[in-house]
Amino acid sequence: NTDSAMLCYTIVAQRYSRSMSRDEKQLALRGWLGRWETLFYGYCDYSSALDDLLSAEEIARECNLDAAKIDYGLGCTWAALATYNDDRDSTLVVRALNYMRSAFLKSVKSRDFETAHNSFDNLSSLACLHGDLSHDDIEEFEVLKSLGDNGDWRMRASIHNYQGWRAIARDSMRSAIDHYTRLLAEIPADLNQSRYRAMAVMTRGQLYTSLGEYRRARVDLDSAMALSFAAGAPDARIVVLRSLMDW
Repeated sequence: NTDSAMLCYTIVAQRYSRSMSRDEKQLALRGWLGRWETLFYGYCDYSSALDDLLSAEEIARECNLDAAKIDYGLGCTWAALATYNDDRDSTLVVRALNYMRSAFLKSVKSRDFETAHNSFDNLSSLACLHGDLSHDDIEEFEVLKSLGDNGDWRMRASIHNYQGWRAIARDSMRSAIDHYTRLLAEIPADLNQSRYRAMAVMTRGQLYTSLGEYRRARVDLDSAMALSFAAGAPDARIVVLRSLMDW
């Protein structure tokens, strides 16, 4: 329940004081990050989510705590605000890109691979939006590959996601569809990954739309909508609805 989660995270976050031990401060920081996740994914309240991240950032700075997840949250929030305001050219996108790049590099350094992959996936889409994938690979792609596969689906998924966005940047929509089809084959079909699958299916649907293949596009967008409900992800649902409105 979203409201219950918000209450629990708020209780933990608001216990913070400068006199706490380092472990207690880390717990309070997780409370602020939990509030951000709930506001961002559960309520789509991006302005309040941003306020909570700034509170978390202040605690992390005071206590010299790992800020990779905070930078990731800031990147997501600024990117969402850019999309919401249809402000694709510009300051908000650059700000989101810089935070996401910082989150990726910090999480690689701290070996927080979940945040590293999440950051890189978002970095790929933002770099495409900003025009950074039209020619050469971004430097972070080499950093990602240096982490190694180790038989983990997440690495293969991040690479296909990146190659898909790179193909989009070069107007190679068929190649992009192929990469997204391969990406979807890698993502486990379980509830925990429903949001990831929803966004990937939605992107493939948008690609079919760009090629005028509306029947295939509608199948993917309907599937993305169903997955967004399964994941309890109204933020993903909003993006799918925007795609359907473009028809």
